[in-house]
Amino acid sequence: HAKAKENLESVINNEKINESQKQEAIDQLARLSDRLEKQTSAEEMLGAKGFLNSVVTMNDDSVDVMVASQDLSEVSKAQIEDIVSRTCGYDLDQIIITKMKINE
Repeated sequence: HAKAKENLESVINNEKINESQKQEAIDQLARLSDRLEKQTSAEEMLGAKGFLNSVVTMNDDSVDVMVASQDLSEVSKAQIEDIVSRTCGYDLDQIIITKMKINE
């Protein structure tokens, strides 16, 4: 995301770019910022529920959630889906949960 943000900012600050292209870059930067804010919020809420070090990545049509857990009960899965759905605005069928291996 950092590279995308940098590219959009360079378009916005480029004097050779026309106003409509700059506005499109501004709109894309706003969407990127909103997406990052939602991802961070979901990760923080997951951490507060005990799913520490979770990673949330929003895509156009789905959201990937990686959780550090060997086993994931149906209750835990439902909690994750609820948090991500409410925070990020995705339907349950758009949420993909992946369990990360825990090194002990």
